[in-house]
Amino acid sequence: MTCTLYAAGSNSHGQLGVRDQVDRHEFTRVELPPELSQSLDVRRLACGANHSLLLTARGELFAAGSNQRGQLGSLQRDAPLSLAFAPVKVEQLVRDARLAIDPTQYTIHDVAACWETTFVVLRPSESASTRPQSDVLLSFGANDWGERGVPSARVDEPTRVTFANLVADAGGVRGGADVEQLVRVVDLQAGPRHVCALVEIEIAHSSGSTTLDAQQRPPRRMLLGWGASRQGQLGPSASSSAPPRITTSPQPILQPSPCRADDVCQVSVGKDHTAILLQGSANDDHPNEAQVVLYGSNKRGQLGPAAATTERVIVTDLRRNLLSAVDLVPPYAAHKSEIREVRCTWNGSYLLVKPTTSPSPDNASHRVFSCGLNSHGQLGRPSMTTTSHLAATNPAPANLAPPSLSFPSHTRQLACGSEHVLALLESGQVYGWGWNEHGNLSISDEPSDISRAVSSVSSDQLQDVLEPRRVWPTGQVDVRVAGRAVDVWAGNATSWILVAH
Repeated sequence: MTCTLYAAGSNSHGQLGVRDQVDRHEFTRVELPPELSQSLDVRRLACGANHSLLLTARGELFAAGSNQRGQLGSLQRDAPLSLAFAPVKVEQLVRDARLAIDPTQYTIHDVAACWETTFVVLRPSESASTRPQSDVLLSFGANDWGERGVPSARVDEPTRVTFANLVADAGGVRGGADVEQLVRVVDLQAGPRHVCALVEIEIAHSSGSTTLDAQQRPPRRMLLGWGASRQGQLGPSASSSAPPRITTSPQPILQPSPCRADDVCQVSVGKDHTAILLQGSANDDHPNEAQVVLYGSNKRGQLGPAAATTERVIVTDLRRNLLSAVDLVPPYAAHKSEIREVRCTWNGSYLLVKPTTSPSPDNASHRVFSCGLNSHGQLGRPSMTTTSHLAATNPAPANLAPPSLSFPSHTRQLACGSEHVLALLESGQVYGWGWNEHGNLSISDEPSDISRAVSSVSSDQLQDVLEPRRVWPTGQVDVRVAGRAVDVWAGNATSWILVAH
């Protein structure tokens, strides 16, 4: 199977990697380095304001776009931008960060991007020495809101973000001096101004063997956050004082009782709010029921409504909320539905609810619920401007299936950009809605090759998409002809689709 990466939207700084600075108003093939052209397998694509990071499954990192604040590191130290995806090497990152580690023993495991900041997770390779090592998190670029996780960090030099002071006692280590705690970054999510990292703390013997204590229990988890925090997006303060304007180094994000950090399985970050998906716990009042905790600003209704049953509202002020499937679907369907995914735009929250049993033609089938700002149709419902009421968004034309029926193809995953959303369906189609000023939701009927000239487009052709419409394949083209979408990403007025042929 061969794959092709397509992109559309804002490109004023070359962030689409198409070798120019012209916006793309249709999905255009991204020309990648030769070593990727035959075996493209993208693990993650992260987007800042005007820069993009592409990480392959083999741990190869490529970057494109603006470097005005050092967000591309030393890749383009003497140039303000890169118009094509260029490799970022582990050796150069280790050298620039002045790390006392062997770069040949590490691979790039994950990446994330704030507005003008980049994060890279280095993980020891399986062929590394027998002595266990923790993951290494590096940051470089702007630090206007403490988003680097390191106070007074230089913008043009990668700096290590440390967790040692936070995890020293979290693992409850027993044993001698040869027992070590290893930190693994499980999930790393960044919004424009704040960052969340879900880490696991493992216990290992310095020789590489597992201690008896470690064999008896799974790794502990901690959810950490830093950056802008005045709106409460990093959770409640450990004291009764108001949250600080900026949190310059990682701090634990506390979960409302009886929820625990060990229950966290997914995190998503908006501009001033954070959404946390918790897997079911035996200690919960509703065993095995997934829940979503939302922290931060509720100015746009992005934290959603109060829970349906008042006794389950763990905290009641506007900076926090807790939701589960029972708050989203009719009572008769709640017992067979579960929240499986949570995503955030800048000012909105999106929850993907899937059935816990085999799909059936009722409200228990796959549905997307959204709340928050709707000024550009981000919620997929043209009749409301802003709402705190979660309502279903159908990732298919409304005339094909009403909300009460099963869709022709269920939603596989969501991708949220600054103010637009992509839904990847199991059929390999992609639907999108929301802000479209830069053509990030496309306007034409067919995908474009890199060599095709970019024609001028009038502003009335770039109207916002108020209800979900199919953006891949475009027009009347069948997915068997255009190719099956296998992954999607959304950035700041940019959209990305990985297509298998």
